[in-house]
Amino acid sequence: MTALNNNRRFQCGDCDKTSTPSGIALHQRYTGHVGRTEIEAKEAMS
Repeated sequence: MTALNNNRRFQCGDCDKTSTPSGIALHQRYTGHVGRTEIEAKEAMS
């Protein structure tokens, strides 16, 4: 399960922060940002 989550990337709905699902959850908890969009792994690497 961990390998699957580490291959998924999400972008914050309020800023351009891109991270794993848990990373975005932590970011949004501490900043108050809301919304997320899943992006292709290829896009996250560029």
